[in-house]
Amino acid sequence: MVFKRLRVVRMVDATRNTLVYLTYSDRVIEGSPQNSITAVAVDRSIPIPLQP
Repeated sequence: MVFKRLRVVRMVDATRNTLVYLTYSDRVIEGSPQNSITAVAVDRSIPIPLQP
């Protein structure tokens, strides 16, 4: 991989009990940034802890 820096951000969709991961590079390679987004559904019986 030819990234200057790869960052991963995790967000919580509490309404749907889903984790959302966003990955991105802070360097543009050949005119196109490298981005990705993924959603992971978590069983409703497992609460996702939220920070205040």
